[in-house]
Amino acid sequence: MNSYPSRTLRSIPTSPAATRPARMTGQDEARALAGRPSASITPAQPEVQQDAPRATPIRMLRLSQVAAITGLSKTKIYQLQIQGDFPMRVQLSPRRVAWVESEVQAWLAARITSSTPLIER
Repeated sequence: MNSYPSRTLRSIPTSPAATRPARMTGQDEARALAGRPSASITPAQPEVQQDAPRATPIRMLRLSQVAAITGLSKTKIYQLQIQGDFPMRVQLSPRRVAWVESEVQAWLAARITSSTPLIER
């Protein structure tokens, strides 16, 4: 018997539209919260293209790579995430997570600058 009834197959939505919320722009969301229709108001600035090509690709790091780069144990990485002191992982698939390399590198750079004493030259 499954002690977690929310994890049964019957409760999992089958259509892709049911699994993710509809995308709203910030202005549409604000109008929806204010109770105003979104079609009557024109946007003040043009929409930003979401599918624009990136200059550099996004690199994702697995847990073992993050541990090797930072020198932290796997347990410590998860503890720091829970505390909000480390970049959050990204769910790639139901059983795979990864970290954005640029966020991990920025975290490392912040740790280095916060712990390095300033030396007058």
